[in-house]
Amino acid sequence: ENLAQSNLINEKALLAYDLSIDETAYGTVERDFQEIIGELAGDSQLEPFKLEYEKLFLAVRKAHENEKYMIQSVRELAQNYSFQQQKIKTAQRMLKEDNNAIEALKSDLANAKETDAQGAQIIDKNQEAREALEAAVGELKAAVTSAQQGNSMNTAEELQYESVQSQLKRVVSEYEDRKLKNEELDKDIKKLKDKTLQIRQTKELNEITVKDLREEVLKKKEAANQFKLQKQKVEAEMLQCRQKCDELDVQILQKNEEIDQEKILLKQSEEKFFQQKQIHLKVQNEKKLQEDRLNELQGQKNDLNKTLQNLIQNQKEINQRIVKYNDESAQYKFQITQFNEEMLNVRKKIEESEQLKMSLDKEIEQTKTKTVECEAEALLKRVQNNELQKKIDLVNREKQSQQKSMKLSEMSAQEKEQLKSILTQQLKSYEAETINYRLEIQKLRDFIFVNEREKEAQFSSQQTLETQISHQKNELKMINNQIGELQKSVRDLDQQLKTKEQMHEQMTGEKNICAKNLVEAQEQISELRRQFRVMSHIIEQLRGEIKVKDENLIEQHDQYQKFQKEKDQINQQLEKAKMQLRDGNLRLQKQKQQISQQQFIIQEAEIEINRQTKEFKLVESEKHTIGQLVVQRNLELNKVLEQIRVQKSMLLKGEKLYRDKLSDISSLRNELNDIRQQVLQLRQKSGQLEPLKQQIVQLEKQLYEEKAKMRALTQELQAPMNVHRWRQLEGSDPQTYDLIKKVQELQKTLISKTQESSQKEVEIAEKEKIYNELKKVLSRLPGQEKVEKLEQYRENLKEKMKELKEAKDELQIYQVQGEKLKENIETVTAELNKLKKDYFAQKQNENKQTVGEWKGMDDEELQKLLGEADEAVGMGEEHDYDNQ
Repeated sequence: ENLAQSNLINEKALLAYDLSIDETAYGTVERDFQEIIGELAGDSQLEPFKLEYEKLFLAVRKAHENEKYMIQSVRELAQNYSFQQQKIKTAQRMLKEDNNAIEALKSDLANAKETDAQGAQIIDKNQEAREALEAAVGELKAAVTSAQQGNSMNTAEELQYESVQSQLKRVVSEYEDRKLKNEELDKDIKKLKDKTLQIRQTKELNEITVKDLREEVLKKKEAANQFKLQKQKVEAEMLQCRQKCDELDVQILQKNEEIDQEKILLKQSEEKFFQQKQIHLKVQNEKKLQEDRLNELQGQKNDLNKTLQNLIQNQKEINQRIVKYNDESAQYKFQITQFNEEMLNVRKKIEESEQLKMSLDKEIEQTKTKTVECEAEALLKRVQNNELQKKIDLVNREKQSQQKSMKLSEMSAQEKEQLKSILTQQLKSYEAETINYRLEIQKLRDFIFVNEREKEAQFSSQQTLETQISHQKNELKMINNQIGELQKSVRDLDQQLKTKEQMHEQMTGEKNICAKNLVEAQEQISELRRQFRVMSHIIEQLRGEIKVKDENLIEQHDQYQKFQKEKDQINQQLEKAKMQLRDGNLRLQKQKQQISQQQFIIQEAEIEINRQTKEFKLVESEKHTIGQLVVQRNLELNKVLEQIRVQKSMLLKGEKLYRDKLSDISSLRNELNDIRQQVLQLRQKSGQLEPLKQQIVQLEKQLYEEKAKMRALTQELQAPMNVHRWRQLEGSDPQTYDLIKKVQELQKTLISKTQESSQKEVEIAEKEKIYNELKKVLSRLPGQEKVEKLEQYRENLKEKMKELKEAKDELQIYQVQGEKLKENIETVTAELNKLKKDYFAQKQNENKQTVGEWKGMDDEELQKLLGEADEAVGMGEEHDYDNQ
């Protein structure tokens, strides 16, 4: 039940050690990070911001991983702490129960020892009483013999005899009563002895359990020390985390300062942007005014073009009419010349008509000149109109692009509505102007119609028109000049607009970048603050838990010290009780009471023994499990040690093989160099072989010739032609013999040299094979990476060896502690032996004191003691029989 409760508590406590950011939230953060990096990948201006953002995210990732690791370690430590705390509690509970059982057993042992001492005293008293009885019986027998010998007794003697007989009867009756009592006491003593033996066995078992429990307590203490070390490590890690948090705070402050600076720059840029916006609005207003002027001028231009076209048509009609009038004037002149004489009366009328004609001619000439000028001006205006249309198209295109950019950048709904209202007003004004122009066109048409009907009126109207045309030419010149100036101003304003729009776009881009940076930095700061708060909350929780655990440990240590003090006090009280029991009375009534008390105590002891046996079984089961765990740990340690040994041996073998290979490579290189030198020498010598070969060929020819001669001579010797005449002579040609010897020696040298050369060639081939194999081996040999890995393995081996050394040192410490404990046990056993010896010596002294007290007793007390002695004699006989 306690374990279940502690597990529930641990589970509730472990819920506090959750991550500040869930895995799902962290996954969303990572996705957002990847999306943001994907968006920022194309912009070259945002690369520094991207790098800083990546650095911040890496720091967040590291913090998240460190948080995971810390939470795992804290959970493991909390679980270990709770598990060890439970073990300590169970061990303390077992220790308390064992101490209580030990105290009860000690009291039982003391009582049993006292009963043994009382039994021994009773046996001694019985022996003395028996001796006294035998003496009394001897006296009685002597008295009876004396009476039989005397045959005659005095009355006084008879009375004494009768009194002695009555006393003997009483003594015998008392003896029988005491005998029965002693038998009962012997039975009780046997039972007590059996119980004492059982108690001793249980005591020995309890001592063994106590030793095991002490060892377990030492182990638990060592585990507590290890937990303290782990706690110190965790505190160190927490300090590192705090340092990291402080560093993050510093970074956050730096980022805040940078953000403040960026805010200041943003404010400055916004002020500049506002100023530029105002300038831009002014430019836009000026541009609008200029556009209105341009539109008005374009309308005027269109009207003028229309009027010019109408005037050109009218001029054509007037020219046609002028031609007609010229024809008619010629006819009139012809008629006038014909009818000068006939129309003298009508001169006045003719003169008036001529004056009118002259005026009309002047007007016609003026109209002609004006028409020519108008045509030239119309051509110029057409050219200018074409140029203006091109410029207007460019301006309109630029305007459209600017409008698009402006609409994309900062065109609000109100400005659009204002533009709509302005455009509607302009359209209304344009419509009114078109109506006016239409009215004027109608008036001109009426005027032309009137001029067609009335020639005189047309001549006057031509003059008025010429004057109007001159005025219009002047006005057109002025308008053209104004248009040129306006175009220049429009160009300048367009350039200013372009530059300002570029600046505006740059500022808007910078503003957007700064806003994004600000938003992202604020988000990062909020996340870091939240993480910092979570970490600080976790740190405070850990501090609180650590304080609580420390307080619990301190309280447990204080309780353990209190229990030890109480144990010492109880031991002192036990010693005092033993002294008091030794100084107690030795009467039979007290013995009976003590026997009844002992029986009750024995029953309680049996109950406690049963309970202790159950607890002992539990302890044994726990010990068995702990032993299995220890065996498993030892097996794991042995496996690890074997693996380390195998790795060591493999490393040593690898190092040896590597050294051997290096030595083989160096030796083979040296051999290769030697072989190369030998090959070079042989090649040099091979140039000297050709003359020797020629000599050998000549010598072989000579040999063949000599052999042929030898064959012929041997054949002649074998089949002689003249036996008696010829006899075989020994050869005595030393030159040929020497030559043959030289030939033989040269053949031998040649054969040996050819064999040596073949051997050398074979060796060279083998060396080349070895060289190629060594090349392959060298190519297969580990490179720098493998050498680095080997160094890493060596470093790992060194660390493992250090850990092994530490484990060995810990083993030595534990062995020393075990030896110390053994010495303590030996000292305790020696003290127990001394106490036993002192106890037996005190018993002997007490027995001597009791013998001295018997000597100073009265007759009645002696008789009582004799009865008790008879009973004790019977008990002693039974005891001897039992011993036999």
